[in-house]
Amino acid sequence: MRVLIQPCSDTKALNNLERTIKHNINLDEIKPFISPAQYKILLQIYPHKKCFIWGTMLKNINSWNKLQRGDVAVFTGNNKIFLKATVTFKIQNTKLANYLWGKDANQT
Repeated sequence: MRVLIQPCSDTKALNNLERTIKHNINLDEIKPFISPAQYKILLQIYPHKKCFIWGTMLKNINSWNKLQRGDVAVFTGNNKIFLKATVTFKIQNTKLANYLWGKDANQT
């Protein structure tokens, strides 16, 4: 199991965390941005259709590529770990990132 330390302390990152992790995302909301096969897999993982999504910037892609299902991300801010999450599924999807986090997420 790998552990990814994910800094999350600026206002934008905290707002993103609030929107896509603390308040989760309904799978039907992201369905237009993913393939039918991806949707089917996500339904198996999240049968109640509520998932939690986090992205990373392209500059961090090497660390992201190493992550596998079951790995852990710890979110840090103010020299503390304040949230832990388990990787359940990964995709690289610019359109979805732009939808979730805005156009400046095009590096996601």
